[in-house]
Amino acid sequence: APDLVHQKIATHAVSRPSSPAVLSVNGSTLTYKELTDQARYVQGVLSSLGIWPNDIVAAILPDGPASVPVMLGTSGCCAYAPINRNVPASEFVRALGRLRPKAVFCERSMADVVSMHGITPLIVKEIGCGQVEIEGYDRSVALGSMLCPPDPGQIALILQTSGTTGEARRVMMSHRMIAHGAWKFGEVYQFTSRDRSMVVTPLTHTLGLFTGVIAMLYAGASAVVAPEFEPSRFVGWWQSTQPTVFSAVSAIYQSIIEMVQRTGVELYTPRLIRHAACPISERS
Repeated sequence: APDLVHQKIATHAVSRPSSPAVLSVNGSTLTYKELTDQARYVQGVLSSLGIWPNDIVAAILPDGPASVPVMLGTSGCCAYAPINRNVPASEFVRALGRLRPKAVFCERSMADVVSMHGITPLIVKEIGCGQVEIEGYDRSVALGSMLCPPDPGQIALILQTSGTTGEARRVMMSHRMIAHGAWKFGEVYQFTSRDRSMVVTPLTHTLGLFTGVIAMLYAGASAVVAPEFEPSRFVGWWQSTQPTVFSAVSAIYQSIIEMVQRTGVELYTPRLIRHAACPISERS
């Protein structure tokens, strides 16, 4: 059976500690060593709260590098359930009711809403590329080594499908399922440590978090994690970071095509472009 994701990333952190794991769109880097240090810190916070493997911890955070160590640290302890921060308040409340998380990683602006529902808010501040600070918890709580779940069948992620071809659904993914999927992606697309993805789809969905981030980290590659997709800023992000791998849904490809047709800009060509969900309009 393939190594679990946490085992694989821990191995990369030992063998290639200074290699980039996560990048911001401005080129700032979080190395594999720094990523595992951040994950240990997150796990230490959750352990101090008495979080157990069968518990759920949610997150409502902006897309960007900081979400990656929060995901990695949380999923090693329990099930990680990211919630799209752009959903209406009523939908957020319904999501809390469905998930019943023990805690929620959030920005300060959401802390009161989370507390009102009897859930512990964990206020996250990004202090560098992927470097997070959780209010009220210093680095001394970090665990000595990154937790890896004792049971590969344990649920690691509760993600949302994109909803492009129908109503969005929640997908529960075990550590075994994630490891097999990440390994298979790497085999099929021949990912290596030289590869770099650009992630512009939300990290609440399988395409963004699993395909764009986890599969790349499993292979020892890197991921550029962008904020919310903006066609007008995309060209600058793309040309400066020069990813080798790109996956997106039709709406994003449509926006990129229209922008290129309108401006005539020539984009850097990656080695792999992968399309997900429904077809792109033939007019493009």
